[in-house]
Amino acid sequence: MIISNFLGVIFQYLYAFCADPELTVIYICLSGTFSAIFQYLIVVYTWNRGLPVIKSTIPWIQPFLVVFIVLYALLQVEQAILFALSNVSFYLPILNDDLELFIMIVNIQSILIDVLMGSFDLLVTGVYIYYLWSVSRVNDQLDVKNLVIISWFGVASFICIEFWLTFYVLYSIWANTFGPNMTLLAFTISLHINNLGPLLYLVIQVGLKFALLRDKQNSKARRTKINSKSTGTSKSKD
Repeated sequence: MIISNFLGVIFQYLYAFCADPELTVIYICLSGTFSAIFQYLIVVYTWNRGLPVIKSTIPWIQPFLVVFIVLYALLQVEQAILFALSNVSFYLPILNDDLELFIMIVNIQSILIDVLMGSFDLLVTGVYIYYLWSVSRVNDQLDVKNLVIISWFGVASFICIEFWLTFYVLYSIWANTFGPNMTLLAFTISLHINNLGPLLYLVIQVGLKFALLRDKQNSKARRTKINSKSTGTSKSKD
C-alpha cells in the first residue's frame, strides 16, 4: 500500500507541473492506475485485518464478501482502462468523438467505487463496533484483547478513510473545469488532504501492528510468569 500510494502521489505531482502533452497523459494515467491499486489494497487489507472479528460475529457473510472483493477488483481494472482512454482520447482523433462518453462513464464509476468502498468499510466497522459492545460485557472472562485492539483501530481507520474519501470527491469535483468556483486556498487544502490522507491511514495501520506486537509480548510475559508461579507452587508441595 505504501509503495502504490507513494507512486500515485509522485505521478500526480509530475502531471501537475509537466508541460509536455504526451508526458502529461502518461503521468496522469500512471497516477490513476496506482491510485486504483491503492484503493483496492485498502479493501483487501480491511478484509484480511477484519477477518478474525468477522469470523467471531457473522461468519456466514464471508463468501459474499469474497465475491464482493473479486467484483470490486474487476471494477477497478475497468475504471483504470476507461480513465486511461479518456485521457488518451484528447490526443487521438479516432477516440476524440467518444471523449464525453468516456468522461461520463469514468465519473459514474468513480462515484460507484467510492460508494462501494465506503459501504464495505462501514460494514466492517459495524462488525467491529458490535464486537466491542459484545465483548465489553464479558471482557474479564475472555482472552480476546488482540481482537479488541483490531476493532478499535478498525474504527479509527474507518473515520480516516471516510474523511479522505470526502475530500477525494470534493477535489475531483473542484478539479473539473465545469465544477463550481472556489478559492485557491480551498482547492490547495483539498488537494493536500486528498494526497496525504492515505498517509494518515497507513500511520494508523503501523500503530495497529505495533499495538498487536506489544500485546503479543505482554501475553508471552504473562504466560511465562504464570508458568513460573505454577512451577514454584509444584516444587513447594513436593
